Amino acid sequence: RAWDDPAMGNLPFRILVGVCFCGLLSLTSTGEAAPRSGQTPQPSASPWNPRPVRLRSTPATKTGVRPLVRRVPPRRLPVRKSPVLPKPRVAAPRLLPLVPQLTPVPVLSFTPQVSASAPVDVALYTREGRLATLDDLVAATRMADVVFLGEYHDDPGAHALEKSLLVALMPLANQPPVRPVALSLEMFDVDVQLVLNEYTQGLVRERDFLAASRPWGNYANDYRPLVEFARARRVPVVATNAPHRYVMRVGRYGAAGLAPLTPEAKGWVPPSPWPEASVEYADRFGAFAREALGLGASGGHGASVSARYMFEAQWLRDITMARSIAAHLEKAPGALVLHVNGLFHSQSGQGTVEALRHYRPGVRPLTVAVVRGEGSTDFVRARMADLGDFVAVSSSVAPRTETR
Repeated sequence: RAWDDPAMGNLPFRILVGVCFCGLLSLTSTGEAAPRSGQTPQPSASPWNPRPVRLRSTPATKTGVRPLVRRVPPRRLPVRKSPVLPKPRVAAPRLLPLVPQLTPVPVLSFTPQVSASAPVDVALYTREGRLATLDDLVAATRMADVVFLGEYHDDPGAHALEKSLLVALMPLANQPPVRPVALSLEMFDVDVQLVLNEYTQGLVRERDFLAASRPWGNYANDYRPLVEFARARRVPVVATNAPHRYVMRVGRYGAAGLAPLTPEAKGWVPPSPWPEASVEYADRFGAFAREALGLGASGGHGASVSARYMFEAQWLRDITMARSIAAHLEKAPGALVLHVNGLFHSQSGQGTVEALRHYRPGVRPLTVAVVRGEGSTDFVRARMADLGDFVAVSSSVAPRTETR
């Protein structure tokens, strides 16, 4: 009635009343209970919604009603592992020279330690039998061109004296008159001079130098300190010995065994004819050879031939070392050469010393002989003049090393 009453002619008012009436009708006609807490309200059918859509209810969470929008988990990107970098290579520490920093002290008080329990004692004498010091020996080198230091190759006392003498000679290269010092070694053959120069100049590694230079078996313990000290001080090192293969050939066939060699191979040895050795040196070696062969004073023809070939091989070493030293003195006038060889080569001024006088007339040699002994009281001083200008008595208790 109210809707059709003419008194209600206001159209907006009619529309408002109709909307309110319809809404009240839709709420009371369905009879559905209100949604429980935690459930999603479902729309009911009505004139404006004839086909209600059932929404899927979702359980309530602790924080309230879960939203209808489905959560999409975030996409997990693959974790890119950082590359494993190699550890940086640390350069190996440079090897320092093994030569101890020795000062010129009297030889009588000079006891370098070869090992913790093996001291090396060396006593030095003049040819007259007077006690001498290392300073006396260095002072005598001022009047010499070549210092021959004859050793037993396995004697630690001799090697200790060689190192201390080389260190003591270094001031001569800086004090007027300036004299360049050179180290000359029997332990290297002349055909390895090139690789020896390359190593001392820092051009090749030590392992390559050792592989190409054929060092003696006791090089590491006895002669490497000398070479390393010379390398650190830029001191020339001279290879002087004859190639071992040619020495062995002469020992089997005599000097004539070198005739079939090529001209290039013959360049490593002195040309023929060789200088003549002194009778005293030949006799001294003959006695040594007969003792080594186990022969008496008179042997057969074959024994005498073998002894002669042995002496020619020994003489080949002497003259090759002498020619190498003379060649260095020719290149470096005024130089002082410290030459290390076996005692037999320079004892009594014979062997290599007399051969050097042939290749370089007027040369001034100084000989030092290192002998073994229990001490100065047991040494026969009458023999000192026959050994050299200076005689060093080594009473070392250190273990002896093996040579080649």
